[in-house]
Amino acid sequence: MEHSAAGRVVLARGGVAVLLNPQPGAQRNWGSAQELPRDSRPVFIIPWRHKPPLLPSQQQMLDEAAKERRKPHEKHHIFPQMYKEWFTGRGIDIDEYVIPLAVEKHRSIHRGAKGGPWNAEWDKFIRAQLIPPPKEEIYRHAGKLIYEFELFGPVMPYWKQPPPLPLGY
Repeated sequence: MEHSAAGRVVLARGGVAVLLNPQPGAQRNWGSAQELPRDSRPVFIIPWRHKPPLLPSQQQMLDEAAKERRKPHEKHHIFPQMYKEWFTGRGIDIDEYVIPLAVEKHRSIHRGAKGGPWNAEWDKFIRAQLIPPPKEEIYRHAGKLIYEFELFGPVMPYWKQPPPLPLGY
């Protein structure tokens, strides 16, 4: 850009006209929305010095999540251990797929004969197969059961620890 007197329009890099010494005030930073993805013009960013406080509902949600994470948990095999041979025969390592569940939730889905309702659902699925199902169908059934039993948590290998709580909890 060439040097010039204030208020004079000059050509800048790329042939764009620039007004030197624009009027003071916040409006000088206004511009049009960027065209994506070809546009490479700079974006105006306001560097906030502090985070706005959380809404009471946001804070309550974070507190409840932290309280839940502090409860004792057990590792739940998505694919039941009693059918380990069946899953292994279909190329699934059951120890690769566990969910950390609160102890009371984990015990409630296994309460009863032969591993409770969780294992009963898998038993029905396995017995209904005339030919060995593809892995995708087995995974789809696992997802359906996770949804129906309202299980929440990261799916991870048995030997891995769950992710830590965020700082401050």
